[in-house]
Amino acid sequence: MNKITILGSGDTLGTPVVGDHIQQIKTKRTRFGLLLEINGKKILIDTNPDLREQCLRLGLDLKTIDNIFVTHTHPDHVNGMGEFFYRKEAPIPTYHLEHPLINSHTDSFRYLEREKVLNFLAFENYQPIKLENGMVVTPIELNHGFPCSGFVIEFDNTKIGIVSDTNLKLKEKSLDLLNNCDILFADAFSEDLEQVSSLYDRCGITTPNLENEWFHMTISEAIDLQRKTNSKKLYTVHMSSFMSSHDKLVDKYQTDNVVVGYDLCEIQI
Repeated sequence: MNKITILGSGDTLGTPVVGDHIQQIKTKRTRFGLLLEINGKKILIDTNPDLREQCLRLGLDLKTIDNIFVTHTHPDHVNGMGEFFYRKEAPIPTYHLEHPLINSHTDSFRYLEREKVLNFLAFENYQPIKLENGMVVTPIELNHGFPCSGFVIEFDNTKIGIVSDTNLKLKEKSLDLLNNCDILFADAFSEDLEQVSSLYDRCGITTPNLENEWFHMTISEAIDLQRKTNSKKLYTVHMSSFMSSHDKLVDKYQTDNVVVGYDLCEIQI
């Protein structure tokens, strides 16, 4: 049986936030990651800092991972890469965007390549990557204010879209490739921009012009993206601690075609 597991449904800080005594603990969300188990192969999307905890909870042995795809090299998406140090089989193909900034950020993990644990392979957006299990992975450009890719994954007449860190201002080429996804995983950082402003206030930082300088989506915008791309089912991910509790989000937003994502959610395909 093919399936996808949301390893972590949270944003860069996770929920609850360390050291934030104001915040009430509402829902535990570890940092974003997906595990795809398709046609006998295991594909990992991002190596987040909570990967060890996620693997222990799921009973996942990282030695069984066949491929890794990196959306971008912000710490909440790659700082768990060192968990692969003890792999003993052939190096894992680890795909990342071909970009000078991305390449410089992966330098700190090059020891894993020297230890023959990982094999770093650069991709270009919109250039399909064919895997041996019949999957075709097409990276697409996102709008994150930093080099970042989403993925369109196709296999056995099934289409999966992954856009973990982006606002809604996507290139038409990216939107076209996301058309008619069976399942769409989409950034849903907040319920509204007031919650984003509270993040900056709490950090003591001047709030930027969020219309032009904010590179995530609200949950309503994620639903708009689902409608715009005619995707059958949406799972929200990359959700922040500023949102309501999971139960309240479910009551407000969840439908037959929209699912509020949560850690270790399993989707059978």
